[in-house]
Amino acid sequence: MLLALSVVLVSWILSSFSDPSLGAERSYKDWFLEVDERVRAEIETMIRATEYTEFGPYPIEAARASVAEVRKAYKAMEWWSAYVFPEYTEEYLNGAPIIQSARLDNRSFARLPEGLQVLDEAVWEEAPDGELRSKTAQDALQFRNRFFVMRNALKDRAPQPGEVAVAMRIGLVRMFSLGLSGFDTPGSANALPEAEETLKSMKSCIGWLGRGDAENRQLSVLFDAGIAQVEEGDFERFDRLAFLTEVLDPLYAALYAPGQQPGDRAWNPESRSLFAPDFLDPYFFSELKADSDSEDLRRLGKKLFNDPLLSHDNTLSCAGCHPSDRAFQDGLPKAVAGYEDRTLERNTPGLINSVYADRYFADLRAYTLEQQAEHVIFNSAEFNTDYIEILDKLNASKAYKKDFRAAFGQSKAGREEVQKALASYVLSLRSFNSPFDRYVRGESAQIGDDVRRGFNVFMGKAACGTCHFAPVFSGLLPPEFRKSESEVIGVLRRPFELEEMPSDAVLDPDSGRFNNGVPSEQLQIYRHSFKTSTVRNAGLTAPYFHNGAYPDLASVLHFYNHGGAAGIGLDLPIQTLAPDSLGLTEPELADLEAFILSLNDAAEPAP
Repeated sequence: MLLALSVVLVSWILSSFSDPSLGAERSYKDWFLEVDERVRAEIETMIRATEYTEFGPYPIEAARASVAEVRKAYKAMEWWSAYVFPEYTEEYLNGAPIIQSARLDNRSFARLPEGLQVLDEAVWEEAPDGELRSKTAQDALQFRNRFFVMRNALKDRAPQPGEVAVAMRIGLVRMFSLGLSGFDTPGSANALPEAEETLKSMKSCIGWLGRGDAENRQLSVLFDAGIAQVEEGDFERFDRLAFLTEVLDPLYAALYAPGQQPGDRAWNPESRSLFAPDFLDPYFFSELKADSDSEDLRRLGKKLFNDPLLSHDNTLSCAGCHPSDRAFQDGLPKAVAGYEDRTLERNTPGLINSVYADRYFADLRAYTLEQQAEHVIFNSAEFNTDYIEILDKLNASKAYKKDFRAAFGQSKAGREEVQKALASYVLSLRSFNSPFDRYVRGESAQIGDDVRRGFNVFMGKAACGTCHFAPVFSGLLPPEFRKSESEVIGVLRRPFELEEMPSDAVLDPDSGRFNNGVPSEQLQIYRHSFKTSTVRNAGLTAPYFHNGAYPDLASVLHFYNHGGAAGIGLDLPIQTLAPDSLGLTEPELADLEAFILSLNDAAEPAP
């Protein structure tokens, strides 16, 4: 009894020395009321500042300041609210300011974007006309309505045990990939003040984690270090790599606890780094699940992948267009077709990490890995066959009967078994083990100064990270990683040199996603729209773009630096790539290329 009393007394004494700034005594209700009151007050100020009138000068500075304050106030809440309501957040509160497709009563239509990114972009227009000013005023009122729906659902939604750390870790991914890249603030580039709000809010809620004082203090030190870095930073000159390695990745790891549950998310809570090989769950993206996969299945898939038996005339295999020694890309402008020495319509993509997508092919016409294989099997210019013919061949082979028995416990091959085997092998072709990955994880102590500078240019001034999202560096949209983006960037039929513009500079005629065979996507917003591919292994997969017309990285970076087709004066009103020059210098372009090359990682994982 005396011992128990002593333990209680010691615990009480220790708790009395707890840092009150760590949020140990702060209830969810108190936190919510504080941030909610702040957001609602700033919204009312924004509505007054953006109110439209035909008379008098537009108070542009007041409008900009009010939107910035709403966004900062909202960021104090978003790490939690977006975790609870991710789809609602993207669609109504803080999604990209681009037109999206939607469906109503079996009809497709283009849905205008709304939310804080739209407002941020609108008020930073240099000379907004009356129509834009009127729409901005309406958008401000609409945001208030949307916010109230969310906050009414959130006010009594206190975190359950284990949710706080998960929400914080996902919030850190959002802050880094979408915030510090500039994606979140397309007009103002106020990424650093918003990151400061996020970090301060998270720090104030450390007490909800239910951890001891020692762990809380460790987290507090990391949060303070991050706050100090973003307070002192400038958007273009901010050292994002130092922030990533010194603050964000250690904080992400420190928030880990066994048994964290992600919900229905691609993110893997067991990962300890944003750049860990297991950061995402590959089985989230496939019909094949982990409990159905095996080494025998991967071996069978690899054998099928390399066997021309899958094609009608037994001459073409998957490996024919995807050789393993080039990151599974053939090095040709366009792949050779299966007959008459013709070529296919588009450049062959590499396959390393290709599983991390919700849509496949450059025009996003396939929805699963399994469906992707079928497009090749049935295509008359490729395998030109069907499953009946393939299965007859496989079931006539004693060797394959043995392989199918090892993988499935039965010797007879079926359509589903072939699909699973191919998916298993392609799914296994993943790796986050480039020199850059190893440096971020602390497994390598050194990285080139040009790589460091290049990463900061990529994530900052060049705005590459606003489409090629870290850490996958593709169009797979964080932090949910469940949607593959496509963009209209205005790829030309051939590269150009700005100082000697050819008179025949024309847009490549491929209409892309607009003509992908998905009826709901036959919208003008998708004409010339193509999937945003990963820049991982880009140093090994030349030539580039869907038409394979750009022979090297220098020509690709030159294209982006001058704003795509619209940037050189071609008429492309639906281009989603900003037409303004990035203003990158030759040294910056060289650094950018050095960073991209540091992502080379083509080793084939052993099945």
